[in-house]
Amino acid sequence: MGNGKRIALEEAELAYVPLVPDDALANSSTSIGAWQCDGSTQTEQYFSSGVRIFEDENTIKDPEGAWQTMAKDSPSDTSVGEVLGQSAAVISPHDIARGSVSVVLGDVWIVVEGNGRASAVELLRVAESLQRIP
Repeated sequence: MGNGKRIALEEAELAYVPLVPDDALANSSTSIGAWQCDGSTQTEQYFSSGVRIFEDENTIKDPEGAWQTMAKDSPSDTSVGEVLGQSAAVISPHDIARGSVSVVLGDVWIVVEGNGRASAVELLRVAESLQRIP
């Protein structure tokens, strides 16, 4: 949980609206907590399944182009999928990667990082469940 402080996402003062998941692998009941990195706008959410969600202000000018380049550079484990109508980079878990889904929703860059056992399909499901804090 690095160099940061524990926060309540609903009370955090951020330039973006943080999103939370509602999936069996990551939800309010399985939440360990959320942290904000010192000196940055990045937040991290941790869940008992080992899934982590990182959010920050988006600085990627062409997300779809970035995801396509990632998939072209690592075709054996990276593909382009879709999350809530937006293109996303999907990295399947393997011996040196926990697996992840990266997506830009509005002005927020989001990475759903797996636990090394969750499949790419399960990570996409977590990403698809992201919503504003109820």
